[in-house]
Amino acid sequence: MTKTEFIKAISEKTCMSKGVVDVFLEAVTDTLQEAFLQGEDVTVSNLGKFTCKTREARMGRNPSTGEAMHIPSHKTVTFKIAKNLKDTLNHSENHELSTAES
Repeated sequence: MTKTEFIKAISEKTCMSKGVVDVFLEAVTDTLQEAFLQGEDVTVSNLGKFTCKTREARMGRNPSTGEAMHIPSHKTVTFKIAKNLKDTLNHSENHELSTAES
């Protein structure tokens, strides 16, 4: 799903204009970025937890040449899915598989 499709889907579910939903989505993105820059985790009930982590510097290899190279430390965001969403996805997947097998 692209950003445009996402905005359209939310707009249809909420009866809000696409412009308002776009502004809201930008505000959510900006707020997440600000939280990550401050080293904060963001937990959204029924969705999951976003955590900003720092990956340490390390030595790696260039896959093309095999030459050793230094990979600098960098920040990344991880996501841990909420239990109820995970259960919903797995139940839905199992239901689809059992229906397809019948």
